[in-house]
Amino acid sequence: MGRLRATLARSALDRTIQGNVSAAEKALRAALRACADARGDPKLRPSQVNRVRRDLEHALGALQGVRCVVSPYDVDDPDLRPDPDGFVPNKRHAEPEPEPDPEEDVEEDVEDLATFDEPAEVEPPEEDEG
Repeated sequence: MGRLRATLARSALDRTIQGNVSAAEKALRAALRACADARGDPKLRPSQVNRVRRDLEHALGALQGVRCVVSPYDVDDPDLRPDPDGFVPNKRHAEPEPEPDPEEDVEEDVEDLATFDEPAEVEPPEEDEG
């Protein structure tokens, strides 16, 4: 994760910090692998190996919690800049649309009925012989 943070960092200081954190994380993982390989060694006490392993895991967790110096938000994004005209409401804050007047709908329906043409006579379909 440290390499990704170093690659995506927007400042030189963050890139340096995250690059060094990535190297330290890599070294701690190598030390954890060495502890895993040493479990079967009769010269070492398992409780000592487990204590060192816990310490290494704790240090690894601390490295993963290192924050960035620069804000994680892209302040140069034009979508995040305020509108020069002021507040632009989104759908949740927009003014509700006025409800339609039911009398207008009735008048339109009456006009539609007045221009309605009589349907032409439809011949029944021919039956298939077979």
